[in-house]
Amino acid sequence: VVRLSSLGRLSPAAIDAETERDPSDIGQRRAATALAARPEAAAKADAWRRLTAERGLPLQVLKALASGFAQADQDGLLTPYVSRYFEALPGIWADRSMDEAVSLTEGLFPHYLIGDDVIAGADAALADDRLGAMPRRILSEARDGALRAQRARAVDVGPAPA
Repeated sequence: VVRLSSLGRLSPAAIDAETERDPSDIGQRRAATALAARPEAAAKADAWRRLTAERGLPLQVLKALASGFAQADQDGLLTPYVSRYFEALPGIWADRSMDEAVSLTEGLFPHYLIGDDVIAGADAALADDRLGAMPRRILSEARDGALRAQRARAVDVGPAPA
């Protein structure tokens, strides 16, 4: 269901129908993931709003939403959230529980967007003295992963054939 939703092949109504078939906690979480995974700007905006502004979401729902928000094949939809992510970090760590802050910092890092803007955003955030040791560590590890991905991509592309 999540994959079909992320490809735009499953409507919100179809996701709701699946949720009615499985109204369990895990069914509700999977529905949240599927709705956030839709390849639509409105779906991303709603998921972002819920993740960054809504309080009181159960931790597992928060993780499910973050998982649906970040889809590997949705670069164009996710690019506008790179700067928003780095801007939101200090507030996330000031206003959220430790578990929520860790989950949001890890789950919303733009792992699939490995451009220079992600590295620059991470560098600027790491220079921000409002972040403590834990967010710095999470951010440093995610930045290192982005750098490895950039190097791997460069090897995959390789030199042009002669």
